[in-house]
Amino acid sequence: MEWFYARGDMQRGPVSEDELRDLINNGIIAAETRVWREGMEDWLPVSQVSELADRFLKKAEESGAESDGAVETREDSPASSASSSATDEVARRGSEPVFGGGSLSSEPMPPDYTSQAITGLILSILCCTPIAGFAIAAIVQGSKVKNLYVQGDYEGALEASAKAKRWCNITTGALVAAVVLFVVYIVIAMSLEQ
Repeated sequence: MEWFYARGDMQRGPVSEDELRDLINNGIIAAETRVWREGMEDWLPVSQVSELADRFLKKAEESGAESDGAVETREDSPASSASSSATDEVARRGSEPVFGGGSLSSEPMPPDYTSQAITGLILSILCCTPIAGFAIAAIVQGSKVKNLYVQGDYEGALEASAKAKRWCNITTGALVAAVVLFVVYIVIAMSLEQ
């Protein structure tokens, strides 16, 4: 059986159950780390998944620590088995895991073009041009990329990335045009003086 686990803002996996247990034993996965496998209705803290919670009970017993009641091991718990409606839901949406209200994509986060947009903003301010508005639009779109990606809206993150790139290209084009016009103006002014 393949498992996925969340680490920061990213989905990790798939890993086998043995690999997941090794990660738990080595302290890489903590009790509050959320995990998911096909057949589960939603992501749950690993300490609430009955087939994995025993690792945390054993650790607590070995250390002499008292369980705080967060570990749920009842056979009728939602984590112990998925209901048929949960299985139908997983089948309907595919086997894509859901975390934090949206799907965590295994795809890398699209570029946000923030550094390019900030460079364009600085250059347009230095050139005293109204092109800064284009750069600001690029920064706004770029700032949406990570938020949408973390929320699980990969398509929205791709769209925001494309818009940020477009505004960066517009900013670059406008800056190049402004520089070319300035150079042409200087050349014409110098030729008229002679």
